[in-house]
Amino acid sequence: MIECNYSKTENWKGRLIEMSNSAKQRSFIRDLIKHLEEIGLKVILEKSKNFILCIIYRDKKKKVAISCTPSNRAIAQLKALSDVKRTIAELDESIARAFNPQGVLQMMTNNGSSQNKNMDNEAIPEYESLRDTLTTTELDNSTIDDIIAAVKAAIESTDLSIGKDNGGSSIGNGGPAPNGITVLTPDGNFPAQCSRIVTVYAREQKNRVRAYSLKKALEALINYYSHCLRITKLGVFVTDVWRPSELFAVETALDFYEAKGIRTIIILKSNANLHLLNFPWR
Repeated sequence: MIECNYSKTENWKGRLIEMSNSAKQRSFIRDLIKHLEEIGLKVILEKSKNFILCIIYRDKKKKVAISCTPSNRAIAQLKALSDVKRTIAELDESIARAFNPQGVLQMMTNNGSSQNKNMDNEAIPEYESLRDTLTTTELDNSTIDDIIAAVKAAIESTDLSIGKDNGGSSIGNGGPAPNGITVLTPDGNFPAQCSRIVTVYAREQKNRVRAYSLKKALEALINYYSHCLRITKLGVFVTDVWRPSELFAVETALDFYEAKGIRTIIILKSNANLHLLNFPWR
């Protein structure tokens, strides 16, 4: 058993300030520890030349060294997160599946840069890049077209200038549109009719205009599946925040509806970038 030098996790915030005078370093480590705690792990931050995290799950402990200061910070951070994932896998494979290095890094980018607050509204989403990613999966071209259309409808649903007629998609309390897409929004009633495709957009609070919180978006999607089980075939969940713990809360429901023929796709939006994410338990 690997011993850790500290017995309490509550002290890591104070030690973090002592260990680094770099705000970016502290922010990266702080967000990483918070995320690890959120997916059910305990973390002890040890004092060293590098950051040493002691990650604890039940009666198991593993250490991982973190270095995120080379010239290419983004590459170094992604490598560090990949090292953390491998360490978590030694503790528990199912929790390791919930830790998506790219998703975590994008979440940190969204939360940590004040510049991103403006960029997120101005940048045109890279739909063709997402299409390129989807073509590497087992999805057929028709389903890929449906996913792209649903992502576009979800993102555009938060644009107040577009209104309720969103490029042929039904929003909030509308019926199924000609292209078979319903967009769920918090300012609309439950759709009067079901459609083949449903999409919903979850956003961080600072960006939440005509969009749900992550928890409420998942609840709305599951509720729609329940009412439209015989008709809906595809659900596209778009989000700019990645918290696997909230996805685990609906794991049973999503797997149930998947078995009934409703495929759910998760897309993480970070500025203009659109990333296809896997379910953490698959």
